[in-house]
Amino acid sequence: MIKMRTTLLKLIIVILVLAAAVRICNAQPPQKICYQAVIRDANGRMLASKNITILAKIIRKIGNSNYLLYSERHSVTTNTQGLVTINIGTGTKVSGNWANITWTGGEHFIETDIDPNGGTNYTLNNKQSITSVPYALYAEKSADSFSGKYSDLTGLPSIRDTILKYVSESNYLTKDSLLGGTSVRITSIGGITANALIVKGEEVWQKWPGIQKGICYSIGSLPTYSDKRIVCEAAGDTFSCRLSGLISGSTYHVRPYVFTTGGIVYGPDTVVTTALLPNLCATRFVRDSEGNMYNTVQIGGQCWLRENLRCKKFSDGRTIRAPTEDEYTYRQSEFVPNDSLPSYGLLYSPNAIMDGDTSSSATPSGVQGICPQGWHLPSCDEWETLNSSLGGNVSASDFSVKAGGYYSVGHHLGQTCIYCQFGETAFFATSEAGTAYVWTKGETKLKKKRCQSRQFISVRCVQD
Repeated sequence: MIKMRTTLLKLIIVILVLAAAVRICNAQPPQKICYQAVIRDANGRMLASKNITILAKIIRKIGNSNYLLYSERHSVTTNTQGLVTINIGTGTKVSGNWANITWTGGEHFIETDIDPNGGTNYTLNNKQSITSVPYALYAEKSADSFSGKYSDLTGLPSIRDTILKYVSESNYLTKDSLLGGTSVRITSIGGITANALIVKGEEVWQKWPGIQKGICYSIGSLPTYSDKRIVCEAAGDTFSCRLSGLISGSTYHVRPYVFTTGGIVYGPDTVVTTALLPNLCATRFVRDSEGNMYNTVQIGGQCWLRENLRCKKFSDGRTIRAPTEDEYTYRQSEFVPNDSLPSYGLLYSPNAIMDGDTSSSATPSGVQGICPQGWHLPSCDEWETLNSSLGGNVSASDFSVKAGGYYSVGHHLGQTCIYCQFGETAFFATSEAGTAYVWTKGETKLKKKRCQSRQFISVRCVQD
């Protein structure tokens, strides 16, 4: 696929072959070559009734060198099917002399430069071999004999005997189905773990040039290019992909695709189930140093507290200092009665959260901070793993988000904010200084945001 320099329009030139790469217009030694092309955009829709300019050139290749023999310009309009037809040899001459073209020696090409806006700003280019086609032109200058049978020629071009079927749509033509063309299939699926698998495939019949090979996948439905997909590493006709971030014990529909100049081609759907993870949550409940009990939940390859932390002591029994302005403490929202603490928990200052530990972005973070023994503060990468394991839908999961808001002991955005956004937003601590993961009511994903230095927020811990 050839990209334009502007974003207004992306076009692809598809050469329609009629009995050969190009054809002779007369039975007598001709003075022109009929050339046809279809103009269409990157989505496979032909561009109809469009004024364009074509600069047609005859080029001879000898060895590694190309020689321009002749060029001419045509101003034409595509028909209602996006098709243009020109007679090379009858346009406005730009260089060379048509009558003096030598058709012997080397390989010959028709090269076209196209301005889709009808000017001379040529942004598209296509080259088509005509090595064995203009035999009548060759015969005019040669004493060599020819049987007149096309099959007797050498170096025959590839002829497309199947085309795309199209239906009308608002002055464009849109692909309806692919009759023949490229075929793609999965050859093997292996390396299956709880969260990943490896897919290998190949193109087994190629008639349309492949631009991109990949795998699209989904849970519970036939996947398409608009679903989750990954571009594969390709070597010739074969390719390989590693799908990661999958959900343990889930059944996926996996389907290969090839993005070609003829459109997107899909292979057969294959169903595969990821491995079950072992029970990472050793016990269903966890007790902190103060005796509070917390539910746990296994999500992907992680075991999380299912509730916000509400302890008033560190894991070694030290008391977290009661509310003062020294920022080494906790707060309880005035909206949360004691019987609701198991859901909303307490809001902790940055110093209390870290408990003297150094900021870490590692996975796992290695920062226990305020968490119970055997648990730690999650790094940003660990939060992203949670997002991925839940398919980006945290709000509908057993993670059980509770929007405790946040508490500010100073000025934030020009105003004092006490228990801000309670019931609307959840702010969760990370092991990385000044960073929190935030969930807002109505959203599905947790998102990374900067956290104020005097801002008290919620804590969720993940098992070591």
